Amino acid sequence: MDFELSREQKDIVSAAREFAQGEFPDRADYLICFVQTDPENPDRHRRHSMIMVETDRDGFEANHLTGKLGIRASDTAELSFSNVRVPCSNLVGDPGNGFAEAMYLFNLDRVVVAAQAVGTARGALEESIQHVKKRIAFNAPLASFQSIQFKIADMFTWIQAGRNLVYEAAWRIDQGTIDHKLIAAAKSFCGQMAVKCTDMALQMHGGYGYLAEYKVQRLFRDAKITEIYEGTTEIEKIIMARNLLK
Repeated sequence: MDFELSREQKDIVSAAREFAQGEFPDRADYLICFVQTDPENPDRHRRHSMIMVETDRDGFEANHLTGKLGIRASDTAELSFSNVRVPCSNLVGDPGNGFAEAMYLFNLDRVVVAAQAVGTARGALEESIQHVKKRIAFNAPLASFQSIQFKIADMFTWIQAGRNLVYEAAWRIDQGTIDHKLIAAAKSFCGQMAVKCTDMALQMHGGYGYLAEYKVQRLFRDAKITEIYEGTTEIEKIIMARNLLK
């Protein structure tokens, strides 16, 4: 978010409009915001801080957003800050350390999203196995056709590979090591894998997969976000390449 620090009045004057994802962001009492507090600092990574904003302050609005493609069980809100004044005493952590704190959180969240992608893909595989075993076509179960078997085998392989990436990235974090390229690899691979697996699952369900009563259509819609939030697939590839080539 873009904020300005008013040194004369010792407060934050803000003007921004952002999306927030999580548990009831439009009904929260407090928000932790990433704000610009030292725009003239020659080190661009020291220009921001974290600040707590009470949502009952004048100028703050939150609008609940509906009509999302997927992850509809998770609320999303549009947050608007119009000249919201917050005392500098609301700063969280050290001034100028906001970027480092945000990046640390990103690394944790990316592993979580990678795990989300693995779970979504696994659900798609389980639904597909059940469906192809009982669905009859040309007087035989779909599971008896080699093209279906190839899809099931590919999904299983990709899911196992993604799960192992998530486990290693999470384990290294637990050991105190933030491996940026490994975390980015887990996020990038698992997001793409979830989209591919849910697409295959829907294809194996045929027209049934397009019906709301079938779980696979929800998994198909939910998978796409794992390629987008907490760093897009393209950003993750840039992180990997830069770390490998430096």
